[in-house]
Amino acid sequence: MNSVYYVVLAAVILAVSFGDWGLNEGASFGFVEDVLSQESSEVSQLLFFGTDSCGNCQRMKAALDELRGVHEQIDVSYLDIRDERNEATLRTLLEHAGINQIPRTYPVIFIDDAVIIGEGRIQELELRAAIERCTSKICVSPLDALPPEMGGSDNGLALNFDAVR
Repeated sequence: MNSVYYVVLAAVILAVSFGDWGLNEGASFGFVEDVLSQESSEVSQLLFFGTDSCGNCQRMKAALDELRGVHEQIDVSYLDIRDERNEATLRTLLEHAGINQIPRTYPVIFIDDAVIIGEGRIQELELRAAIERCTSKICVSPLDALPPEMGGSDNGLALNFDAVR
């Protein structure tokens, strides 16, 4: 357990030292391949599916940025749902969470075993709670729910997503 603590502490120190907390100011949404190509670390991963032009997404990004100021060990990946690869990843993660269709509202956020859909006070509170849970432990990457052919791990892990709408 102590080694995990030191690895997390080192990652936070490096992130603060270099000023890169996983997203530069003004960064735009990327592609799931970029997330999969990143080296594994002991920080908790959050997947944020949305678009640059989505008002709800921008408001939740602002709330998330505020939370990340306090909880630096959260690695946020912004994924543009207009890209078919990201949409396929979103569909797979939603199906794994027991949600059979892509929601009509965005953003869709995955962190550990939580799925947060849309924007509002309830979603912000759930996001805050999920991030705070992840500060006391290393959360499982939502990408672990993907099959190996989509870049997920083959560790037999079964995430039990809790959806908040």
